[in-house]
Amino acid sequence: MFGVNVSPLLLSATIKHHIEKYREQYPAATEMLDTCLYVDDVISGVDALSQALKISKDAGTLMKNASMKLRKWNSNDQSLMKTWEYKGLETHPRHSENNSGVQSSKVLGIPWNVIHDYFTIDVKGLLEMDISKPITKRIVLQSACKIYDPVGFLSPYTTKLKCLLQELWLRKLAWNDELTPNIYATWLQWWSELPLLSELKIPRMILDSSAGDSSEIQIHTFSDASQRAYFLRVKHKDRISVDLVKSKSRVAPLKKLSLPRLEQMGALLATRYNKVS
Repeated sequence: MFGVNVSPLLLSATIKHHIEKYREQYPAATEMLDTCLYVDDVISGVDALSQALKISKDAGTLMKNASMKLRKWNSNDQSLMKTWEYKGLETHPRHSENNSGVQSSKVLGIPWNVIHDYFTIDVKGLLEMDISKPITKRIVLQSACKIYDPVGFLSPYTTKLKCLLQELWLRKLAWNDELTPNIYATWLQWWSELPLLSELKIPRMILDSSAGDSSEIQIHTFSDASQRAYFLRVKHKDRISVDLVKSKSRVAPLKKLSLPRLEQMGALLATRYNKVS
């Protein structure tokens, strides 16, 4: 049903109802579709090529029975891609190149270098902004909206802009009012760091191949607060590496709160964020 507010819910409920009929026959494929399906995209991964082939085959059969064809299969494994193509699965156009010549695809809007298996940040839209004209509160908000960061990789960077927007509201600037010299200098410093974001390379894998031999794997949640913002960072730690999994940050409210209160809000945010995971 197109154009109806509840369409995504109806699609999700329909798929869940359908795949439940195959849970015993295709347990791994059913679990993947149940937990890794985002509207019309499936994002998952396994350790072995044989597992990937079986799950993809079973998932394709399962969804085909509902007249829903899974297509545009993509992987960081060249041999898996070739096997899919040999077996007749419709694969994603192989690794289109961006302006920098890096072969990449996208995962829910996040650029993914499928050759070296890491995520990058797309700031092309921001870099194309014309900063020769007067910078207003409207433009500052537009620049904030052009950064797509659903996982929170850029929280330390985007929080600066959130604080700047908060300062503009406190000064009661209208949407088309030009920034004052000191605020403009702050914004220009923020904007000048944009090219550095395109150099970020965020590994897709949190755990490497040695994780299977670990006796214990832990995920730790950290939260803290300040008068300007409160934040949390979520990290996975094993015996050889520490990796950022995701993060969430919020600018402290305009209404002044005590630091202990902000720390409580940070802890609450951390708890809620863990439950969502």
